[in-house]
Parts: sequence; C-alpha cells; structure tokens
Amino acid sequence: MSASNKPLNLKEVSRLLGVSTATVSNAFNRPDQLSEALRQRILKESAELGYHGPNLAARSLRKGKSDVVAVVLADTLSYSFSDPVASQFLQGVSEVLSHKKKQLLLLSSRLASKEQSSAESLPDGFIFYGAPKGDAFERISRSGKPIIAVDFEQGKVPSLNINNQAAARAVALHVIRESEERVAVVSLRLIASDRVCRLEKADLQAECKEVIAYNRLQGYLQACQEKGVDLPPPYDLAYPNEYAGNGGKSGL
Repeated sequence: MSASNKPLNLKEVSRLLGVSTATVSNAFNRPDQLSEALRQRILKESAELGYHGPNLAARSLRKGKSDVVAVVLADTLSYSFSDPVASQFLQGVSEVLSHKKKQLLLLSSRLASKEQSSAESLPDGFIFYGAPKGDAFERISRSGKPIIAVDFEQGKVPSLNINNQAAARAVALHVIRESEERVAVVSLRLIASDRVCRLEKADLQAECKEVIAYNRLQGYLQACQEKGVDLPPPYDLAYPNEYAGNGGKSGL
C-alpha cells in the first residue's frame, strides 16, 4: 500500500518491482507468458506491497467486457438456494459459463437499484430467471446489454420457456384418472397479491397475473373440461410463503 493509503495501480507496482506493466499483468492474467519462477516472484512481491491484482471493474471498463454473466432471480437469493428447481437451473448455467471461462453473478430483482447498482453495471449480459419484481427489468434493459428471459415472456427480449399448459394438462389428466374424489387445484402465486385465498373467475382476467401459474391453470381446466370434471370458480389456489413469487416454478 502506498504512503497515501490509496490502493496501488498496475503502473505503480511495475515501477516498484522494476518490471514492465505487461509483466505484472501477465503474472495475474496470462501465466503462460512468463516462466513459473518469474511469475511467483512477481506475485510474492506484489502481495508484499499490498497489490493483489487488477481491479475487475476497472479492467472491464478498459476491455469493454467483464466476462461476467448475471442471473437475476425473481425471488431472494436465500429462497432460490433452497428451491430445488432453481438450484438445478443455476447448476446448469454455471456449468456452461465455466466451460466458456465466464463468471457467474447472482442478483435478486427484489433489491432496489441503490442496493446493487454497482453489481448491475459489471456483467456483460443478464439472464432473468422468473418474472422480475419492481423495475429491475426496465432498469437493466436500459443498459443495452444482452438479456434473455427464462420461465416468463417479455416481448422485448428472447425468452426460453416450457409448454406449461400442455404439461399441466397431462398432470391433471393423471390425477383425474387416479382420483375418485373431488379435484382441487393448489398452486403458487397467480396474481400479484400477498393474500392466501381462493380465486374468482375475475382474477383470471387480471393484467398482473403470473404467466406460468396462469398457463398451468389453463391446462388443469382444459383437462377437467375434457373429462367432464366440474371445477367451477372459486378455484382453490394458494401459495405457501412470502417468497413463492416465482410464478409457479414449483408445486402444482
């Protein structure tokens, strides 16, 4: 650390070590360009000076890219780690990024801009997993960086989805075939509300309805209609906790 207690930069470190800036940079970023002995000496002496490598944010500004891809989760990070579907999704994303020598950054759309604005400026692109809350999508889309939506549709960007209605229809047909009792639907959040409730028919027309849960409900209703099963409103729909705002990734 310098006398002014300001972090040393690459140029200052190279001067103090008596080598070129390229040599110091290669020691941290391109080890194949140096002998192992020289690289270890540069790393050791840099550490003694309090320098631990180029600043990622500053380097990304110079290069125009950070080699970081962010996944913006619809729910909190803690809930997403506990959700088995989200965990498998993140595992798949991380495997691909690792193969491409990219880094993964996890963000939550539930946090306000002031709480993660610096983090949002770093990634080269964003994967939105689940319909985001608040203004996260609009805020990040203004950056002009590549965005892909997963498990929801946003007309402005490419999206990746499964056929939730067809899958829900198949599930409902199985339940109807195996059950001799009255059929009910218990689902995760369908509308933007924190109430646990039974839904009326008018709720299905609400503009704020969650896309995945809504498409699944249409599949359930389609199967009931095909089999002559009476499932009139109010529908038995609920969600188990305050973090089940992912539009129905888990549960019926």
